[in-house]
Amino acid sequence: MQLDCLKANHGFKMIIAMLSNSETQIDAGGLARLLRAAADPVRLRLLRLCADGPVGVSELAAALGESEPNVSRHLKQLATEGFLRRARRGQRVEYRAAADASLAQDVLQLLLPRIDVSEPVLREARSQLGLARSRGTGHAASLAAAGKGMHHSRLGRTLLDQMAERLARDVAGRRVLARGPHAELLELLLREAGEVCVFARSVAERSAVQRWAAAAGVPLRQALAVDLEAERRQASGFDVVLECIAPADGEAGAALAAAAGFARRMLASPGGVAWQVVSYDALDQASRVTGAPPARLRGVLAAAALECEALLPVEADGQHLLVARARATDSIQYLPKTA
Repeated sequence: MQLDCLKANHGFKMIIAMLSNSETQIDAGGLARLLRAAADPVRLRLLRLCADGPVGVSELAAALGESEPNVSRHLKQLATEGFLRRARRGQRVEYRAAADASLAQDVLQLLLPRIDVSEPVLREARSQLGLARSRGTGHAASLAAAGKGMHHSRLGRTLLDQMAERLARDVAGRRVLARGPHAELLELLLREAGEVCVFARSVAERSAVQRWAAAAGVPLRQALAVDLEAERRQASGFDVVLECIAPADGEAGAALAAAAGFARRMLASPGGVAWQVVSYDALDQASRVTGAPPARLRGVLAAAALECEALLPVEADGQHLLVARARATDSIQYLPKTA
């Protein structure tokens, strides 16, 4: 963690000095609760973001890549201890840094200058929220709505760390199709590829991706919808296909073989590259092949004329994934006709 707050003894001594100069009296239990409320990296980031201006739970969750219930719990604790103030604007609830005279406000003013705003997670979150604020509350709501299906997360950052170098080489200057990508991976594709198409599973998913692209200010060229047949016919001849099968997808097991077949059909020719990010849960549900998860994934890919060249296990936020990089071949054993 790069949160540069309360640096060792120096920060602690400053708090003691500040408390000794404060005229506010508080019992030991209350003081302990106050300090515990600030002693968490996520809550420190939330304090920094709320100090920039009033902001809602959904926008904070989307910007930080955290779940809304988790962010809401942190905000409630900070508000209970007096660090934040909660205000309702119509149906929207916003949080802002406390400005009234209190011990919590004194501690807050000590902490804020010492939180390292150059930390990647915090820097990215402030950038997203700053863009949303500059464009008005409508764009803030759009960012939150898009974040429900396309947002930054610890899992996405972990995948990017593990995949970035090889994936960037594969897509450089090429035509790429992505289905269900994490925001971090999509941003890499948009930087490195010659052309990027996002193949959505529904019109609603397409709209969410387009809203995310608009809110994030990224140059998304196309977002195709699977149920629009005229657009579907245009989706072929790609050099690289990247698919992320959601870990929580209840139909992941049944969809795994179809996803591999879809990737093979979308590739321009033998030699094209397919990347698949698959949850262990999905592999456990795959009934066409047996064996350990890596063997199952290799079997599914082989049946769809995709030769697995590399497998990479990835773990983050309690989720276990396998990332496969495969190359298209001519020998097709099984190729589903539905995606």
